[in-house]
Amino acid sequence: MNSKRLLLISTAAIAVIITVIALIIIISGGSGRDHGVKLPEERDSAADAQPEEEPAGLVRVELTTDTVKAVVATLRRPAEYSRELSVTTFWHGGSSQYRVESFVSEEASRINLYSEFDAKSVLLIGDTTYIWYDDEPPVYSGSTVTAEDEFQMLVTYEELLSIPDGDIREAGYDSYNGTNCIFAEYVSGQLGYVTRCYISADTGLAVGAEKFDGDTLVYSMTEVSCTVGAADRSVFLLPDGGAVYGGQ
Repeated sequence: MNSKRLLLISTAAIAVIITVIALIIIISGGSGRDHGVKLPEERDSAADAQPEEEPAGLVRVELTTDTVKAVVATLRRPAEYSRELSVTTFWHGGSSQYRVESFVSEEASRINLYSEFDAKSVLLIGDTTYIWYDDEPPVYSGSTVTAEDEFQMLVTYEELLSIPDGDIREAGYDSYNGTNCIFAEYVSGQLGYVTRCYISADTGLAVGAEKFDGDTLVYSMTEVSCTVGAADRSVFLLPDGGAVYGGQ
C-alpha cells in the first residue's frame, strides 16, 4: 500500500471519530438533563388541590357511583351504642311520626318505638324476641324473624350494598346535620323508590335517609343523638324486672 492511499484512509478514520464525538456531545451534554429520569408531566394545580377538611374516620378516596359500595363495605357499626331517631312516614293526605330509642350491646338489643297511639318495646336476645306495650305485661316472646333494623324502621347501607351498581344514581361526601357523611342516592325495590342515605364516617351508622315515590316523599329518618359505648344494663330487663340477658 503506497503512502498516499494510507494517508487518505487515516484522514477518513479521523473524520468519522470526530463526527461520533460531536454527536455524543450534542445528545448527552447539550440539555444538561439526566435523560435516564422521566420528569413528571405538568398537572393542573386545581386538580391537585385538597379540601381543607376531610371526614373524620375516613381515608379520603375518590367516591363515585362506581366506588361507593366498596367504600361503604369497609364501615363497621360500633359494638355498643345508644341513640335516638326521628322517623316520619307519609301517605296521601297524612303522616305519622315516631321517636325511636335503640340500645345495642354485643349480646342484646332494645328498641323503644313511640307514636301518638302507643309505646312499643322490643328486646332481641339471641334467637328470641320479646315484645310488650306501654311498659306493661303481657309480654310476647317468640323466635326472632324480624331484623333489628326493621324494628327501628331504618333504611341502612346494607340495602345499598345489595343493589346493582347501575341503580346507584349519585354518590359523594357530604355533611348531614353537622356530621361528615358518605352520601348515596339509589333506586331500589320493585316499586322503584329513590332512596337518599347519609352514613356517618365516624360511627358507620346511617344518620339520615329519605325515600321518594317519584317526586313524593314517603319516608324520612334523622338521627337526633348518639352515644357510643355500653348502655345501662337495666334497659335490657323485662317490664316486670325479670332478667333474660346474661349480661345483667
